[in-house]
Amino acid sequence: MRPASAAFVFVALLPGAGFSQESRAPAARRIVVLVRDSASKAPLANVGLFHDKSDLPEITDSAGIAHVRLPDTAPARIVARHVGFVPKELVVTTAQAGDSLTVLMVPVSGAQALPAVEVSTPVNASLARYADFERRRTSGRTGIFIQEDELRKHDASALTDLFRRYPSIKVIDSLGVRFLASARTPKPIMSAGRGAKTIDLAKGFDLAPCILRVMMDGVSLSEGIDISVFQVRELHAIEVYPGPATTPVEFAGMIKDSQCGVVMLWTRNR
Repeated sequence: MRPASAAFVFVALLPGAGFSQESRAPAARRIVVLVRDSASKAPLANVGLFHDKSDLPEITDSAGIAHVRLPDTAPARIVARHVGFVPKELVVTTAQAGDSLTVLMVPVSGAQALPAVEVSTPVNASLARYADFERRRTSGRTGIFIQEDELRKHDASALTDLFRRYPSIKVIDSLGVRFLASARTPKPIMSAGRGAKTIDLAKGFDLAPCILRVMMDGVSLSEGIDISVFQVRELHAIEVYPGPATTPVEFAGMIKDSQCGVVMLWTRNR
């Protein structure tokens, strides 16, 4: 029975997402679902995604990502449920394996605020939010993974000094603002008069540094943020993907421009 409070929508089929009304859905389709708070646009973790042919839901990770296996036949009905949010019901008419979609969940209006409760947990429980970092680090994925023991050796160092140890990353200083750039792939831009850029005369383009996008604890930060504002002592771990070929697919729906690569900063537990 459909929940009375569920929002019933049909997922828009976007050409860029690989959906097609004329394509036939293959067997054992698994799609990437990103769940966000409709108000803050922040990723929602621990959201249950239920669909018709499964008794157990898929659960979103700390980045709001879940890989949902759809039944062999279309259309497929998915219901997203999370405490404090209105259940969201979607019908996926056609989708290919590997496609992605974003679900915006609306907070329940007029929810009663509960009194604060102090909760004590074992130390190891606080490490659960780093599960995505550990999953990617141990999966054999190509990237740079800097763990806490390595960071503690450089507590007093600037973060930019730490990154200079890796040949696949360049630290760019632009009028005192420091960015991380891929050492492998310059970014072509249209020539705009004389300047300090390197000009590719054969193609008529300038080659500008390919700046990596910065994320923190699963949330994309503003473009052009100064990497030197972060302190090594405040970080638990860092993962760097210095190019589009190495960037995990789950980051694609979270950031607008990842063609140069991504650096993810994980802060320490307070």
